[in-house]
Amino acid sequence: MKSKLSIFNFQYSNIPKLEIGDWQLEIFPIVWRLAILTLPLQTRWFSEASLANWPWEQGRLSFYVSWFFILATILLARKIKLSKNLPQEKFWKFFIPLILLFLSTLIGARFEADALRAVLQWWLQVSLLALFVYSLVHSGVSKKQVAMWFVISLLPHAALGLRQFVSQQVIGSAWLGIAAQNPQNLGVSVIEAGGLRILRSYGNFPHPNIFGGWLAVGYLVTLWLAGSAKKPLGTITWSIISAVFAAACIFSFSRTAWLAVVIGAAIFLFFSIRQKISHGRKFGNWKGVFLALLLSFITIGAIVIPERNLFFSRFNGNARLEAKSMQERATSLQLGLVLFRRHLFFGTGPNAELYDLAKLLPQKISDAPLESPHNVFLLALINFGIIGFLSSVWIFCLCRRFVIRHSSFVIPLVVLALFDHYLWSYWSGQTLSAIGFLLVFLDDEPNGEA
Repeated sequence: MKSKLSIFNFQYSNIPKLEIGDWQLEIFPIVWRLAILTLPLQTRWFSEASLANWPWEQGRLSFYVSWFFILATILLARKIKLSKNLPQEKFWKFFIPLILLFLSTLIGARFEADALRAVLQWWLQVSLLALFVYSLVHSGVSKKQVAMWFVISLLPHAALGLRQFVSQQVIGSAWLGIAAQNPQNLGVSVIEAGGLRILRSYGNFPHPNIFGGWLAVGYLVTLWLAGSAKKPLGTITWSIISAVFAAACIFSFSRTAWLAVVIGAAIFLFFSIRQKISHGRKFGNWKGVFLALLLSFITIGAIVIPERNLFFSRFNGNARLEAKSMQERATSLQLGLVLFRRHLFFGTGPNAELYDLAKLLPQKISDAPLESPHNVFLLALINFGIIGFLSSVWIFCLCRRFVIRHSSFVIPLVVLALFDHYLWSYWSGQTLSAIGFLLVFLDDEPNGEA
């Protein structure tokens, strides 16, 4: 049988046997695409939470609009039996370390209500995304399909980020989950140059660094798509989108995102050239990769050169905001080490580190919002302790073959994880991690066209 919805290019010709209704088979390709499209949206229903008289994001009980489509994807995938199923015994190898992780977090949270709320919210979010990733891999969805829809989902947010920088204002929208931002207000992420406060682009995300991280991964995906396109129209389309993503990433002023792009692109080119030399095979569409890089360089040059002082200010450690930023990051890492020593074996529980940190404050009201350590690996140690962290390493070892094979996507995420915590602690970062896992675990589409 072949799907009637040819626009979605989802082939079922190799299905040996169908045990579900045709309507379920037809709706599955629509639902998972809608899930990908809504992942960047921050629209949600939530209950307020606070620590030290500041809003506590991790402590909010939240339900995101994308969860409707994620849950639908998971439920439908359970009934679809395609020809390429994952070996069930491999899946169950993950069960023991996950149970150990969950139990260690309950012990670390010491069953305190506020801490448990943050811990259970984290587990709910991560479990949904893990099942979503498993469902797409189990259902035989190709990497190219996910990559294409990921880029499509990010494109309007990149355009929004460009508009925000030009207008120097973020217009709030409850329906889109966007908070209003004015560069003249304290607490808004800005760049100071020439006595002016220049707004950093937020896109649809809670912070410019998160926006930059999404664009960094999106840019690398467009390079891959441009290099695998089989038609001139696909080559031109992905190359233009890569230039748009590069421009929006520049306006996020996220140094970590810039570094991730540079390292990711270098690794991508290195392995492409190595494949050519070692096996005598040309990697995909070299003209597409070259065109995407050329348009990106031209776009970045046209933006950065006229305003180079503005962009170079991000690397000026003596500038007031940059010095303050580096000091805050250093302080968060120092306090993180203190928390780790306090919860050496079982940790604080995921997303409960700030709850424990608030107890260490000499007063209940803090001069600034409490921040998690800006390093995912240290944060994982703090949240899970030594016992839980070893379980995480166990899971990583089970996945090491996939991680090494797709290092051009994995290493940029590692760069983001080294200098920030959102890939672990925020839904907007956890969804980006899920996209990364999909790009790693999904197979390439052998006969697809971009």
